[in-house]
Amino acid sequence: GTYTVQAGDVSSDLTVKSIAVSGTVSDASDQAMVDFSIGANLASSSAIVVDGVAPTIARVKSASTNTTYGTGASINIKVNFSENVTLSSGGSLIVTLNSATDRTVNITGIVNETSEDGTYTVQEGDASNDLSVTNIALSSGATLSDAAGNAMSSFSIPADSNLSDFNAIIINTTKPST
Repeated sequence: GTYTVQAGDVSSDLTVKSIAVSGTVSDASDQAMVDFSIGANLASSSAIVVDGVAPTIARVKSASTNTTYGTGASINIKVNFSENVTLSSGGSLIVTLNSATDRTVNITGIVNETSEDGTYTVQEGDASNDLSVTNIALSSGATLSDAAGNAMSSFSIPADSNLSDFNAIIINTTKPST
């Protein structure tokens, strides 16, 4: 028979739990099989890993100091994933920040990683009392997948896992008046 992996199926070593037959199983001499107990299990002869769970965004943090930043400052943005992921060739993970002008950080080159960093450079006119991520998306045609080929389809950030939940980064590019 055949086992088809369904979304959400997970096993570190696929095991047969039971065998059910509808009808009769007979050998070439027409002797019916009466014992369907499992002898040697699939797991003892094969190491089949089942992964039917798509990766997700786990959290967004920064390694930058919690302080106020002005024009030209570079701020680290780290996106963490639920498992190792790879970004398709030529693709970008686009992180949008609440910096008054919705600045974006493009992250590329993700290869079998559980996290990846990008850099936000503060520009004139940017402002935020507590920098956070407003959106995460992929560039057109890009995919972000785990080793089993499950493509990430939800880019939402879990509650209490946004940049502003871990960091206190303020953006202020207003010049003092004279």
